[in-house]
Amino acid sequence: MNTCKWLMLPVAALWCLTALTGFSAPTAGADPAPLAAGYSEQYTFRIAGKSIGTQSATLLNVNNGRQTWKFSVDLLLPDNNGQTSIKQGGTFVLSKDGFPVRLDMTALVKGSSRNESLLFGPNGVMTAINPAITSLPNPIPVTGHPYLWIDDIITLVSLETRANFAKQSAKYVLPEFSGGSFQPLSLTLQPSADRQISGADSKVFDATISGPGISGSVLQFWLSNTTGAVIRIHDKVQNLEIARD
Repeated sequence: MNTCKWLMLPVAALWCLTALTGFSAPTAGADPAPLAAGYSEQYTFRIAGKSIGTQSATLLNVNNGRQTWKFSVDLLLPDNNGQTSIKQGGTFVLSKDGFPVRLDMTALVKGSSRNESLLFGPNGVMTAINPAITSLPNPIPVTGHPYLWIDDIITLVSLETRANFAKQSAKYVLPEFSGGSFQPLSLTLQPSADRQISGADSKVFDATISGPGISGSVLQFWLSNTTGAVIRIHDKVQNLEIARD
């Protein structure tokens, strides 16, 4: 399993979350369908057609455009030893343009737990992690203002594609920062040359995730024609499908 490869992160990387700053935020495209408190969604993960678990999220409140979400992840990933159980839960806060403000999470992997609290600010991200990761600086410095990328929290991906709905007619690139490697990534979305269906409720994009030390992994995203939200993701290499219920 390669670090930052979609879903299949090594267990050690699951203890690492994204470090982003909260300054000089670019203006994202307007969301054509603003969300209200109480909105919820769920994604089901399948490998070779078999369900391996779900990710769900609920919007708790909206305050001057700032959104507070509660999320949970419950997966059983196949590995060389059979299966790896991954459970994650907590909250994240995003600015009105979809950029991260705060993340609080508890993760349970193979019975071992860790608590994470990240606060994003102008000097980087302040961390409170238990058990501690001594190699991490505090605050963690970053450059620019990327989106928050955590492989198995699809709601985060969907919210950033919603925020950039105005760009959906052509190729566009979104800056990311990986919570697994603490390195910048790029998510490139380009309308697919195939699989487009006239009158469909979504548009198919070839999605490439790339970054330092990462060979570009090509996925396909189905994004809503009316909101830009993620409806489906397909990874041919892993025979993995993630679909919104």
